[in-house]
Amino acid sequence: MKAVGEVVSIPVSDLEVNPWNCNVMSEAQMRLLIETVKRSGPEKMQPVIVRSQQSGKMQIIDGEHRFLAAKEHGWEAVPAIIVDLDDEQAKVMCIKMNYLRGKLDPMRLFDVFYEDWDGGNGKLTTRQLEEKFDHLFDQSWIVRILQLRNLSPEVKKEAQSLFNGESEPSIGLKHLIAIAQLKNEEKQTHFLKAALSTGVSASTLDRMIREYQLSQQQPSPQAWESTEDSQEAEFSKSGGRRSRSTLTESIFRCEVCHSQHRVNWRRRTVSRIIEEADKKRAVYVPLVEG
Repeated sequence: MKAVGEVVSIPVSDLEVNPWNCNVMSEAQMRLLIETVKRSGPEKMQPVIVRSQQSGKMQIIDGEHRFLAAKEHGWEAVPAIIVDLDDEQAKVMCIKMNYLRGKLDPMRLFDVFYEDWDGGNGKLTTRQLEEKFDHLFDQSWIVRILQLRNLSPEVKKEAQSLFNGESEPSIGLKHLIAIAQLKNEEKQTHFLKAALSTGVSASTLDRMIREYQLSQQQPSPQAWESTEDSQEAEFSKSGGRRSRSTLTESIFRCEVCHSQHRVNWRRRTVSRIIEEADKKRAVYVPLVEG
């Protein structure tokens, strides 16, 4: 009779993994763990945490990679601690243990939330999901993670291969959340490849995507009407280009008059760009209420 809460030795053949583990390791990290487990031996190995199954198997809640390392060495048994948990309690414990000590695969984490979310396959609101996982993730983060459902199949597949690959991925959860803002699947792939090739930070990638989205907005022709009493101001020495450090301005070409206009989103103003010799200036254009 295996005692609950005590460290016992369980045959490797009696163990099985669970479906919720989001923790991932690169091949290099796994090789290092295999060597570490070998040096410790079964007597000093950190116990895995398991629970009993009706099938007679013991399901691993924490320690899947240690279990795989033990199998690699051909061990017959590993130390384990047995806990008495139902499915939902085991899921929460698995996520919490791996979040605190490991690196999570964003797509696996999304699957866990989507399975319980009332907008997916479950019945829980995002607030209830926060409570279920003991506030490990706050509601705003859960909402962001659930946005990964907008990723194209190609981007999802690429992301999963990255987080289960040989090397440490150069992107993370925040990169994927930024890419999920894009509705166009081709553009999602474009920005993913750009992020991977440049190693850009998640915040910079988010800014790049927002700038792209602003540049695609089609202004109303009513916005380009002007008056003869317009106020004149010297335009930026950047030659009409918007500063990279701000999202307050964009440059558009009017489809009606074919002139370039500068839009200041913060001040809600529009200026028509006029070229004179080697200098550019912007003429303020009053907006027409529509």
